[in-house]
Amino acid sequence: MDLGIFFAAFGISLLELSEAGAVTAIYQGIYRGFKPVLYAIAGVLLVLVPTFTVGRYIVYLPLDYVLAASSVILFYFGYRLLRSARRAFKRAGKGKGGEEERGDLAVVFTVSAIEPLRLPSC
Repeated sequence: MDLGIFFAAFGISLLELSEAGAVTAIYQGIYRGFKPVLYAIAGVLLVLVPTFTVGRYIVYLPLDYVLAASSVILFYFGYRLLRSARRAFKRAGKGKGGEEERGDLAVVFTVSAIEPLRLPSC
C-alpha cells in the first residue's frame, strides 16, 4: 500500500465529511432537533454502505464506465441542490415559510449524499 495515496485519500475523506457535518450543524442550530442529524446520517449511509459493500467489484469495470456513471450521479445531485436553493430564494422573496423545514432538510440530505459521493474518486 502506498502511504502517500492512503493519507491523501484519508485527508480528502475527512474534508468531505466535515463539509456535510458543517451543513448539518447549521441546520441543527436552526431547528434545535435531531431531524437534520438523521437526514445527514441517511445521506451519508446512502452512499457509503454500497461503496463499502459493492465497491470492491468496481475494479472489474472499465474505468470509463465508472467515471461516466459517477458524473451522471453527481450532476443529478447537483441539479437537485440547485433547484432546492432556487426554490428557497423564491420563497424567501415572497415571504412564504410553510414548507421551509422540509426544504431545508432536503438540503441537508442532498449535501450529505453529495459529499461522500466525491470520496471514491480519490
